[in-house]
Amino acid sequence: MGGYLLNSLLVASAITVLSLSFNLMAGYAFAKLRFAGRERLFQLLIGALVIPAQVAMLPLFLLLKYLGLVNSYAGVVVPGMATVFGIFLVRQYARGIPDELMEAARIDGAGEWRIFLQIVMPLLKPIMVTLAIFTFLAAWNDFMWPLIVLTGQEHYTLPIGLASLAREHSQDSELMMAGSVVTVLPVLVLFLAMQRYYLEGLLCAPCDLATHMPLHPVDGEWLGLLAEPPRRLVLVPASAPFPVARADEGAPGKRPASAHPV
Repeated sequence: MGGYLLNSLLVASAITVLSLSFNLMAGYAFAKLRFAGRERLFQLLIGALVIPAQVAMLPLFLLLKYLGLVNSYAGVVVPGMATVFGIFLVRQYARGIPDELMEAARIDGAGEWRIFLQIVMPLLKPIMVTLAIFTFLAAWNDFMWPLIVLTGQEHYTLPIGLASLAREHSQDSELMMAGSVVTVLPVLVLFLAMQRYYLEGLLCAPCDLATHMPLHPVDGEWLGLLAEPPRRLVLVPASAPFPVARADEGAPGKRPASAHPV
């Protein structure tokens, strides 16, 4: 049972990390980057949501067999590296980020990777946690695909291991009950630990900058958005009072005289 638990942790963690990375980059690209065929390609991805997952299982299995990934962890992880739902979720959330914020960073000399890592990703933190929980839950509880791909018992994940305990004429009920508790416990701990960010990602308006500042320092100053009209991007000295609303504060602060527009 301990081996099954480690296998599940390995597979679910790998799928979560890889899926989060690819979904964030793809969702941001569809939301904020301009390239030919962007809207048409996104429409094709959304159309793929109506195709049942079971339809793609046989072609996907044959492809993995051709690549030699059957009965390996990679065969379970690779199909979950990116999902249409994840890309859609990130794209809808990222659309709420003001374009002026990224334009100001480009004028300041920041490259696209720096903008994505230091400006966009902190703003996407609530949806990142929400997507990570969804992905980890789906990978942790997945039974059908690992059952198809994994043929060796040493690679079994926890759901398959629990199912293998039930035999035709006998079953270890005590061990199955203990395994069920072990299956639920990590997911419950993860949800309770990330509950604040999870609810924020589901309920808050996409990237309301009045609740997601400060963003990132620029030459000893903070790049921020005025909480009072006119709402403009400003550079505020680190020693000055913040002119933006903070997630841990109440009403927005006053605009300091030292703030100057970007």
